[in-house]
Amino acid sequence: MSSKRNNNDNIDDKLHGNEANRACDVAASAAATPPGGRSAEGLFAARGARGDLEEEEPTMRSVAVPAHRRVLHFEPQLKRAEAPRLSKQPTLSRGGYAGDQSEVLKTHLPKPIISTSKPPAKRWVVSEKVLTPRPTDFPPLEKTSRVVSAVTAADLAVRITDCLQMRSVKAKYSKTEVLAKCRSTDFVKFYIRLYSEQEGILVEVQKVYGDSMSFFRDSRAILDAAEGRAVSKPEEEEPLYLRLPVSQMEFIKDATLPPLTFEEESESVNIAAELLASHRSDSNMLGMESLVTLIDPLKSLRSSAVIAAKRVLCPEDTGHDSFNLHNYVMSLIIYNNGSAEAATLDGTAMENHYAQLRNLAISSVANAIALLLEEETLWESIRSSRTWYGDVLVPALVRDIAMAEECPHEACYASRCLTSLASMSESTLFASKIREAGGMMALKIAHEVGTREYALLAQDAGKCHQTILRCR
Repeated sequence: MSSKRNNNDNIDDKLHGNEANRACDVAASAAATPPGGRSAEGLFAARGARGDLEEEEPTMRSVAVPAHRRVLHFEPQLKRAEAPRLSKQPTLSRGGYAGDQSEVLKTHLPKPIISTSKPPAKRWVVSEKVLTPRPTDFPPLEKTSRVVSAVTAADLAVRITDCLQMRSVKAKYSKTEVLAKCRSTDFVKFYIRLYSEQEGILVEVQKVYGDSMSFFRDSRAILDAAEGRAVSKPEEEEPLYLRLPVSQMEFIKDATLPPLTFEEESESVNIAAELLASHRSDSNMLGMESLVTLIDPLKSLRSSAVIAAKRVLCPEDTGHDSFNLHNYVMSLIIYNNGSAEAATLDGTAMENHYAQLRNLAISSVANAIALLLEEETLWESIRSSRTWYGDVLVPALVRDIAMAEECPHEACYASRCLTSLASMSESTLFASKIREAGGMMALKIAHEVGTREYALLAQDAGKCHQTILRCR
């Protein structure tokens, strides 16, 4: 009897143990099950019983990223019949764009006479107190650097500022560190930094992007000026790549080459047009750079340069069958100032893309107008579109000139465009249109800015002003 009782006790213990284990499992499952839901094991069993077991997929999450707005100028249609009235043109002020107003610039500003007095130059203010040694964790020192001794930091900054003004380099001086952010006329971006050294002051010029040969010339001039040496003006320097037009080189004179047909001479222009018609930003940039080179007789055959110039200036040119090169270039000048795109692309590789495209566009138009004026075919080329040139293009170029403090290099090319247009002996139309758009005051502003900061701008604005004065 005792053994039987012991066996029953063992059975009861096992039953109680199993029940306790099941209670723990249920409690754990309830803890893992969300309120109002079912456990994973329960769901799995229920689905398996129904035969509709589904494979679980990971939860996908998405983040909304604002897309950068990119404007493609694919053969835009330019307005010609409905040119904007001068009364609706934006007013220009000394600080740049002042917004749409009802009156013309010339009604608000004094008599446009260029002053002979030199305005105070924009200076880089530096003192020895703010100079620090170059950090040891910086990259190796650039070869474009020198240690200047026996000069104060203030005098050294003045030397560099004068050199930048003479070479028409746009500079922004940082307020938090001894740094000058510069951009040359060739759109080469570089930084100038000053550090304290035991032997003197270390001047480091570091390229960010752009043409290496152009940077080498500018950096060498800046370092020579920092040491107090005489620096030659950019116009006195020999060209970087070609010293003579290709047609005047000795090997061309002695070579017997077969004559080129019109189609063969136009092939290079067609290639540039294909690059501009592309939807790729890098192809557009390469196409604009090629177009500027093609219009330069120093770098291409003069006959090819004339063909390219007519394609840029003449809307009815026969070469516009596949792509209207004239509309593309003019749209960059008139409709795209790059400000909207630049605001969304700050800090990226595309930061200066649109500004550089527009800079190249104005440069190509300036070179094309000057070339056809020299060939005495300018009036013939633009005669049918003279109303559009006078009512649309001229006011846009005047705005660029008045914004010289913000965009000095574009103002230089715009001044050259207006100089060539006003120089035509066949008509005084454009000289009067320039005056009506407020060009005289805009040139006065540009001349003052150039005298203070950009020598090339002062030269181009002064020449344009004198040309218009003679066209009375």
